[in-house]
Amino acid sequence: MARVQAVTFDLAGTLLFPHPSVGAVYAACAKRHGIEIEATVLDASFPLAFKGGPRNAKPEVFWKEVVQRCFGPALPASKIDPVFKECWEAFARPESWRMAPGSLQAISAIRFLGVKVGILSNADARMRTVLADKGLTHLFDGIFLSDETGATKPDPKAYAHAARQLGVALSALVHVGDDPKEDGEGARDAGAIGVIVGGAYAPEKCLRAEHLRDLPFV
Repeated sequence: MARVQAVTFDLAGTLLFPHPSVGAVYAACAKRHGIEIEATVLDASFPLAFKGGPRNAKPEVFWKEVVQRCFGPALPASKIDPVFKECWEAFARPESWRMAPGSLQAISAIRFLGVKVGILSNADARMRTVLADKGLTHLFDGIFLSDETGATKPDPKAYAHAARQLGVALSALVHVGDDPKEDGEGARDAGAIGVIVGGAYAPEKCLRAEHLRDLPFV
């Protein structure tokens, strides 16, 4: 195995988490349009709604479908556009996200070792605004979002692009995330090293860390 020269991080579910939750943010947005719905109901419906979103669609089309699926019949047709607009804009604001515990310490420790650090995420350009508003952009040597690169994890092109832009070989790239397929198998199959943080398991030939703070020691 080549010496590790760069580490890329997934964003949502790894470095950043919705705050206080997706359901809470969506419920607050809907309430401003006269729709009352419990955050817990939306939190429960979100995973399936997200899984059923049109993966190859543009970000706004994808997320509009997710919002509609998440609310179901509680969202009248006449309110779809304004509620979606509120939800879309809400997650471009830093207050809708919280840093994962230990994330800054992990990034600082990796950088201290002389290893490059980047972002490799299937997110859209809104996350650049979030990272900038949280004062985090300067921590990364590269930010690679599928909306901008045209390559979505687990496509090998996503990892290859990140490695190329960071100036390292794929075999010297470690990718850290929470999704066994996108962040583990995808990185492994591309020729990089996949590390799954938390969760129940890491795929074969991938590594696992219980917490971000454990990363420098994996």
